[in-house]
Amino acid sequence: MRFTENYPSEPPKIIICTPIRHPNIFGEFLCLSMLRPESLHSPYEGWSSTYSKSTFNNAKNQQIHNIEQIEQDSYSREGRYEQARLNNNDVEESLRVCRAFVCKDCGHTNEKPIPKVYELPTSDISLHPIKGANDVLIHGTAAQTTSTYWVSCKASLGVFSGKVLYEVYISWSGDKWTPTNTNGGLCRFGWGTKEALELGTDDKSVGYGGTAKLSYRNKFLDYGEEFGKGDCITCAVDFDQNQLLFAKNGHLVLPVQLIPPGLKGHGLYPMVSLKNSRAEFNFGNPRKPVPQLTGILFN
Repeated sequence: MRFTENYPSEPPKIIICTPIRHPNIFGEFLCLSMLRPESLHSPYEGWSSTYSKSTFNNAKNQQIHNIEQIEQDSYSREGRYEQARLNNNDVEESLRVCRAFVCKDCGHTNEKPIPKVYELPTSDISLHPIKGANDVLIHGTAAQTTSTYWVSCKASLGVFSGKVLYEVYISWSGDKWTPTNTNGGLCRFGWGTKEALELGTDDKSVGYGGTAKLSYRNKFLDYGEEFGKGDCITCAVDFDQNQLLFAKNGHLVLPVQLIPPGLKGHGLYPMVSLKNSRAEFNFGNPRKPVPQLTGILFN
């Protein structure tokens, strides 16, 4: 990775040192949309001066390691991105080459990377009940309740700048919630300030709920699709663009939302309000990557 004098206005120059078998690697050249000088087709394509080295590395790793669904620039006749796949032989050969690689300049190897790799200590992030504490069980970064009334939890770590996301997987839910069965399982995920108590019911938090509603100040607007047991919801914030983004099972929900006035200028904390459900937070590598949010993690 080489940086020009115009960095970060211009993306770094990437040279691939190992002969990896991958549809987006051509000799020493890596084809990655975020390395383009500007966007072509979609929001969040192209280079941004806000991207850091770690942001790029996360995006690169996600693109290379996601062998089941590799985006290509060419379009099909139906107007969709074409997809490529790697076979097992390609993967095994690339892994063998990478594990055996030794950099002749710095001595970098698979066992002793240079510089040393540091990962976000996600084990240090925990959940805390903030409403209905007696009715919710916390297991690490998972919250579960059998209460048919709303209970709320908040992460111990907030964010204040940059682009950040987390995921939540609904691993269990009681009866399906309907207007005539309000005792069913239901979840609402989003962001709240340090003072927020129940997601989306005041001006200190905003959430995306399982009934396909966006909630803020106790107002509920039609938004996205319904979700429930087995679904994975992504919640992202882009402080630079003043935006909140949500996704369901790797698909971005549109339109992108602006950060509400009551949340501007505050640190934002991952937050959930739920009833009769279990929600498992993920602050590491996404289980359901969102193409428009490539490279963004909770750090």
